Amino acid sequence: MHFNWLEKGESFGERKLCHRYLDFSAHRFSTKRTIEVNHYALNSPASDAPADSIEILSWAQSRHTENSFSAIVPTNPVQAFVKSQDIWFAVYNTAKDSLIQMNRLEDDISTLSSGRAEANPRVTLLSSSRALITWQVMNFAANKADIWYVLLTKNGPQWTQTPPAIAVTGSDVMTQIKVSATAQDKAVMVWLNTSKGGTLHNTIKFSVFDGTSWSAPDLLSAPDDKSCNYLDVRFRGERGGLAYTKFVEDTVNGHYEKLVLIPWLSGNWKKALAVDLLVDSVNHLQLPKLAICKDGIAAVAVKREKMITKSENQRISQIDVFKGDISQPSGVWHHAEANPYICDTTRQISELNIAFITTDTLLVLTQEYPMLAVNAASIPSNGIVFGDPYMNQVLRCFSIRDDGSVVDVDENNYFLGIPGPGSSQDNKSVLQCYPNPCTDHATVRFDLTGPSLVTMELYNIQGSRVATLIRQDMSTGLYEIDLNTSLLKPGTYVCRLLTGDTVHSLKLIVAK
Repeated sequence: MHFNWLEKGESFGERKLCHRYLDFSAHRFSTKRTIEVNHYALNSPASDAPADSIEILSWAQSRHTENSFSAIVPTNPVQAFVKSQDIWFAVYNTAKDSLIQMNRLEDDISTLSSGRAEANPRVTLLSSSRALITWQVMNFAANKADIWYVLLTKNGPQWTQTPPAIAVTGSDVMTQIKVSATAQDKAVMVWLNTSKGGTLHNTIKFSVFDGTSWSAPDLLSAPDDKSCNYLDVRFRGERGGLAYTKFVEDTVNGHYEKLVLIPWLSGNWKKALAVDLLVDSVNHLQLPKLAICKDGIAAVAVKREKMITKSENQRISQIDVFKGDISQPSGVWHHAEANPYICDTTRQISELNIAFITTDTLLVLTQEYPMLAVNAASIPSNGIVFGDPYMNQVLRCFSIRDDGSVVDVDENNYFLGIPGPGSSQDNKSVLQCYPNPCTDHATVRFDLTGPSLVTMELYNIQGSRVATLIRQDMSTGLYEIDLNTSLLKPGTYVCRLLTGDTVHSLKLIVAK
């Protein structure tokens, strides 16, 4: 429940590494924090956190700025950029809201492109005092990338690092690397393994860290799986699992794709208990994400999309969520298909995350884009903006009941008492509505503390815009408008107010 993302800075070439976490004791998100700001092409942030308010973050960044990189005019710009990258880590105290330390992993930095060509770090907490950082190192001469690691050990308030070493090496291509702790001082690393030379095969392999060293890579996907596509791995105590998608070439019955779940129980992968959650002969299955609650209840989210030319008025992509007991993978899995509380099918989804807030409440955090060329912050359907509105990150909360039905959960419940997503201290708006529920009319009130272009729109629960109530420049002050709801069908509607970069929403219930 620790989220890290990048935002644009205040000047050209500047990037911000931002952070927000969910405080489970209060069931509230923290305020957005900026961990690092620089001109060194920050990328690939990752983090993990033990239970003592300490979070360890890692990221890659170049030794070049935009000015130094453009000055060298490299013949191979991609290779030059990768060779200039280093892996960094930071230790952050969430309780005190303070940065304890920030270090670069050991490397040769005598020139702008000396040392290892590094990318894609991952952070894994093994205990309250030990952590792993794994990342990829490219060997351009051999045309391969190995997986390296360091161990971090807590010594007082500081964390010290071991010398970098190779965790896994090989002649194949290793991508989509996931690392997760399984028990005290133990971890599992899983990746998509693409063979080189001859016929290309995409399989899934894994290696186990026993606290000291890594085991030899072993096959995790089924022996006949030659076209695996996407994967995700999660562990919670003694329970865990791998969710992955694969393409199946069936020349007789037609080609199709599958979403597969392999459970991890009692310290081992249970391949014999693997279950096919979804078989789809129409859509491409992408971005599977797995979440596991402390009682063993699991949720698997997956993006489905037809690989055809899109138009703005048709279904672009969708998210389906499966919920069941990972300890009994062959049991019942409730399938929530393209539910409006979970996704907006008119948007293009490029990033997907899922997690449990409570045992019966889930959140989905997506990065989604409207299929229109507009230079304005987009207003999400049945969700709220998470971070900078122009980054198109959307948070949605919901519950899947035991009968499989999906119930909406108000995302604003998790931001009470602190500045909410997309808020601005210089142009803060407060949106209210009364009576609510209403029958034939309602009064909508909002407060502007600064002049702004104001847009207010009403959406139905399916995410379709019912009406544009306001779109005009307005000055500072308190405003009220009367909304005629007599012609609206009974049900739940969403009123959304956009002022500058600030988005507020409220649910309006119309009863007859």
